Amino acid sequence: ERLKVEDKNRLLREQLAHHQAPGITEYVCAKDKHKKLQQSIHKWETK
Repeated sequence: ERLKVEDKNRLLREQLAHHQAPGITEYVCAKDKHKKLQQSIHKWETK
């Protein structure tokens, strides 16, 4: 059982080592686009 856990742990560590998160600027741009879209929808709903 210990070998199973160690193998699983090794696989998870490999996944974590190869993980890449999107850049901050990419995230901020996506949030800005989302905010503008929400504002546009709100304007259309109030008309």
